[in-house]
Amino acid sequence: MQSNDYYVVNFAAYQLGPNQAAGSKNLPEAECVDLPATGKTQVSIDLLDLDVRKKPVALKILREDGQTIAELPMAVVKQGVLSTTVDFKTAGKYRAVLTVAVSYTHLDDTDLHTQPEVSALHIPLSVALAAEQSGGQNGLLVLAVIIGILVAAAAYFVPRLLKPQALEP
Repeated sequence: MQSNDYYVVNFAAYQLGPNQAAGSKNLPEAECVDLPATGKTQVSIDLLDLDVRKKPVALKILREDGQTIAELPMAVVKQGVLSTTVDFKTAGKYRAVLTVAVSYTHLDDTDLHTQPEVSALHIPLSVALAAEQSGGQNGLLVLAVIIGILVAAAAYFVPRLLKPQALEP
């Protein structure tokens, strides 16, 4: 699931393996934003906001340098699913940009009234790059050890501090 302040979508990318035929009964596994390989990839975006399905939307897939490598023009997607094939020729960072047209047709319109460039949903993609270690697992382990030490220290010292001290004559 991907979102910004304006929209929420489900994003999935499907890559065919080198030995897998396009019409094969074995469907490829859905990937998210970290794609394991270069090559032809089916990109699918499910528009979760029902009101967005009534508005024209466009999709661009951009390289890191801003060059467009795939594009779906502005259109109303009543079924709520945008899908296109992208050929990622080289490993690197990419970006999917979903743009939703703004409607000013009614005075009582409760829409966002923001420019499409401002409300566009930017989805960062990583293609054929080694998974970056965020330290999330190691960070949790360190946090658990620190909490364990604090609990053990409290269990040892708190009863001793609360124990009444005998007064010496």
